[in-house]
Amino acid sequence: MLALSMASTLLVVGGGPSAHPVLAWARAAGLATVLADPEPRARARRAADEFHVIPSDDVEAHAALARRLAQDRALADVLVTEPDRFALLPALSSALPGRLAPRRALELMLDAGRAREHLRALGLPVRVAASERMLFDVFALFRDGAFVPGGIAARRTLARGDVASLQPSGLEPEREHGAYVLAERAARALGYERGPLQVTLVEAVADDPGLALVSLQPGFADLLGATHVARLAYGKSPLQAWLAHLVLAGGPFDELALEPRAAAGWLSLLSERAGFFAGADGQARARAVPGVADLWIEEAGRTQERSALGYLWAEAGDQRALAERLLAARAALELRVASLSSAA
Repeated sequence: MLALSMASTLLVVGGGPSAHPVLAWARAAGLATVLADPEPRARARRAADEFHVIPSDDVEAHAALARRLAQDRALADVLVTEPDRFALLPALSSALPGRLAPRRALELMLDAGRAREHLRALGLPVRVAASERMLFDVFALFRDGAFVPGGIAARRTLARGDVASLQPSGLEPEREHGAYVLAERAARALGYERGPLQVTLVEAVADDPGLALVSLQPGFADLLGATHVARLAYGKSPLQAWLAHLVLAGGPFDELALEPRAAAGWLSLLSERAGFFAGADGQARARAVPGVADLWIEEAGRTQERSALGYLWAEAGDQRALAERLLAARAALELRVASLSSAA
């Protein structure tokens, strides 16, 4: 275990499976890690140097922990790993003056309606996403006030309801540059100029080939895309670059290569009905599909309402081959979901 009093510390909020690369890469960068999660048996708890059980809606307990870490140790920053806990960030910003983005910027960003109205009033293109439209998730970070592009993923909902996200996005270089410019302008317009950022864009309308803003998130809402998938596609993820920045590594360590080395992406695993999740068959077959990098399946034994029960991710030489590999791996899996009446 690292000596927490001697090392810069990263507070990680959320200990689900998405926290594993955060904790592993933070440790590799030289950061000590403190994890907070409401579940005493959180999957990632053993990967952290210190673990605290805190209810997800206990804002003051999270703020108190952040204040204590800032007073007693060299707190480098805070990373929230799950989008539904981004709502904690304004309180954490108040608890850590000057360390996070301003509270007002975070509150505005997290209120999608207000954010869209504000951006529209400034003349920026804004749209509400439709499920049948292609979305583009822009990953980026602010480093000492400078905007650092971190890759763009193309995301689409498939016919059966599963969602696929592919990197690189397939946008032409000029449109990709425009996507980054729009993302930066929108974030700065909301007053957000510090930390990780994800901006979702959509193709505007049929007679306008431009991109429009859908939402901005004060962190990597698609953490799988910003970690494992980005590293497959580009050799390094924006999360790794941000962690290197936190330890002042400088040079190539916190730079990102935006020329892809491969096509990579993830596919969500959606059950065909609501009910009691009893497990998944065919995992070995799915992992044996060429190019499949890994697979995560939710633990059996919980009820669910047609939400994602897991994800698989893969790489290939091009997007067409990547899509074929993801679909082949999905076809090898059978998600066993029993109706609640039969489970009872």
